Amino acid sequence: MQKRRTRICGIMLIMLIIISFFTYPQSIQAKSHNAQIKKLVGKMEDYEYKLLLDGKNKVKLTKTEMAKAAALSIDRNEKNQIKVGEFEEDDIYKISNKKLKAAGKNLFGIAISNKNLPTTFQKDSLIDVYRKKDGTAVVNVTNIEIEMDYVVHSIKITKKSGNTYQVKKNLYYGYWGSNNGQSNYQIVYQVKPSSKSVYGYKITAMKIIAIEK
Repeated sequence: MQKRRTRICGIMLIMLIIISFFTYPQSIQAKSHNAQIKKLVGKMEDYEYKLLLDGKNKVKLTKTEMAKAAALSIDRNEKNQIKVGEFEEDDIYKISNKKLKAAGKNLFGIAISNKNLPTTFQKDSLIDVYRKKDGTAVVNVTNIEIEMDYVVHSIKITKKSGNTYQVKKNLYYGYWGSNNGQSNYQIVYQVKPSSKSVYGYKITAMKIIAIEK
């Protein structure tokens, strides 16, 4: 009888170990996936800011727009700055085609090059990306202080059908101190797995929604 009880306890212990093996890793894995997805959409912040700054509430991710987003996701610093602008002039940064291609794969899972960028500069924009006559991809940032704020409040990730995820990013964009700092825009992304991205996911769609109060 004692041996039978010992055997039953041993079987139950093995079952508990098996259950925990399948349960806990999935939970940890889900958190890891969410962290990578947040990093992915976090790289879109400069592009989001440009769209809102330009007053664009609708966006279709054409190759041109994806190339702009990819270029703006690349770090800008003294190493790639080719012009330092005086006040109200443009700081200009050179974006290598190698980095642009890598950023395109990481964000959208596809090959993007400087050839996908427009050849003209958007003069009424404080931030823009274009391709010069010699083929160089550049980012122009007007050296000016404006009274506009951009703050991300929350990011919610929901798994939809299959391997598709929906990401809702609530943020505030507007004049400093207005709207009591509450979210007035929601940017919705559709995200899918991608072996080409360092994040393991790619963005397949994007939508901007103004939140009515």
